[in-house]
Amino acid sequence: MSQLKEVRGLEWSTGAISTARWAGARLRDVLAKAGHQLCETEAPVCFEELDSDPTGTVFGASIPLARAMDPEAEDLLACEMHGQPLPCDHGFPVRVVVPGEVGARHVRWLGKLSVEPEESDSHWQR
Repeated sequence: MSQLKEVRGLEWSTGAISTARWAGARLRDVLAKAGHQLCETEAPVCFEELDSDPTGTVFGASIPLARAMDPEAEDLLACEMHGQPLPCDHGFPVRVVVPGEVGARHVRWLGKLSVEPEESDSHWQR
């Protein structure tokens, strides 16, 4: 029989933290294939998911293009998690993975990726 031990830290009632092994296309490779170059502009890369909230608002986020195009960056458009196809709960068919950034930048169920003049106007971006 397992026992639960109360620990100090995050309240687990609203979420959890974990690590995963992701696989997919490097974001910078996809952007380069689309014709974008390192430091061509200060414009951000914007992401929108396929889903929306009850009001019809789509979840979105953005990161600087310079970060996305950095040769050292490990940003991914992930389609696998732990060597398996990406589960629906984790963003199938494609999830943005931006190591070192807050989880709100890791857009699940990616429906749109674009380079725009302004960062995402999603209230989750602010």
